[in-house]
Amino acid sequence: MKAFLASLCFIVLAFCLLHGEELPLFPNGETVIFPKSATNSQMASAVIITKNHKVIVFDGGTPGDSAHLQEMITSYSDAVDYWFITHPHLDHCGALIGLFENPASMKIQKIHNVLYSFPPEEWLLENESWTNAVTGRVYAGMRKVQAKHVILEKGNSFVIDGVRVEILNSFNLNIRNNPGNNASIVFSVSIGDKRLIFPGDIGTEVSDNLVAEYGDALKADLVLLSHHGQNGAEKSFYEKVNPTIAVWPTPQWLWDNDNGGGPGSGPWKTNFVKCWLQEIGVKKQYVNTQDIFLK
Repeated sequence: MKAFLASLCFIVLAFCLLHGEELPLFPNGETVIFPKSATNSQMASAVIITKNHKVIVFDGGTPGDSAHLQEMITSYSDAVDYWFITHPHLDHCGALIGLFENPASMKIQKIHNVLYSFPPEEWLLENESWTNAVTGRVYAGMRKVQAKHVILEKGNSFVIDGVRVEILNSFNLNIRNNPGNNASIVFSVSIGDKRLIFPGDIGTEVSDNLVAEYGDALKADLVLLSHHGQNGAEKSFYEKVNPTIAVWPTPQWLWDNDNGGGPGSGPWKTNFVKCWLQEIGVKKQYVNTQDIFLK
């Protein structure tokens, strides 16, 4: 029955998105976009267009998402004003790196600021062997990015055309379980009276730390689910955020927990998180198997 309800929920959401329904979230004219994956892989990407068409990007996805992301951005502006990165995994920072690996593909005229805080490359190589094949590409790629580099610290705050971005944490080198994901910087974004939480790929350790430190102050209107909606933040984190809206940065196969044998055949925990959100009382869920526009 739970699987049936989850499938029905997705069908209704997809119908609403395809027919252009939008939530009246931002009365000053801002738009928040969650681009779909261009490669059918897991990725995370968010774009905020401010009331005066300043562009703020969070992560951006894989190198294969660069072209689609640029198309979306350049329909509003020829520049990115602030590009925030949560952590050094290619499914988050790869779109940015891809632009500078292939300059001929660059349609964006200017990226003004790139903002991030990565743990030392040697630490990641030592503690996360499964990413060793691409870690060098990530760090070398970030050095190629032609923009002002701003290294983030917990407590930093940025105001861009009325949009406030706050940094809720710093990476902790003592966390060696799930180290790259747990090195994610968590962003709190305020647009008017609405608050959005972008937690990157934080896992149990960081989500527990955030709950202990901030408690009910984590409350937000929207959350982008950690680690593509499974095996990321704990239920207690989402309970404290207590959002009205949850956005899944999740391809169809992961939403369906489908490893090729049909829905439910995979090892992923998306169905558990669906149940959490239902129990918490989240009113709207969006799955970015297509581009999501919230206005």
